[in-house]
Amino acid sequence: MILTMIGCGNGAPDDVPDLVPVSGKVTMDGKPLSDAQVEFEFKGEGGGLSLGKTDSKGNYSLQFGSGTHAGAKVGEHLVRIKTEWSGTDEQGNDVKIEETVPEKYNWNSELTVTVTEEKSSGYDFELTSE
Repeated sequence: MILTMIGCGNGAPDDVPDLVPVSGKVTMDGKPLSDAQVEFEFKGEGGGLSLGKTDSKGNYSLQFGSGTHAGAKVGEHLVRIKTEWSGTDEQGNDVKIEETVPEKYNWNSELTVTVTEEKSSGYDFELTSE
């Protein structure tokens, strides 16, 4: 019985760090960028990746790791924004969506942001296609 009580704890796995909610909006040339993947890669000790996908209005919110925990670690992050995707559609057809975001925002990203405990929204990115 003691072992059962020790294992129960607060229900949070040991491998999940302290996270804060993170949300924002992505625009390209002043228009909402829909269906884009937003990645926050933690630059501190232990690393970690939080991901989100923009909706039709360009809004996103992040999920850490496998997507079961909302938010991102507090600290500095490298940000990548991508629209490229390949996979299979509902009918089993191969689908490839080409990248529409310049490399300086994704593969060779110049974007960084510092996530703080005081700010959970407003992590907005105004991209240009040039």
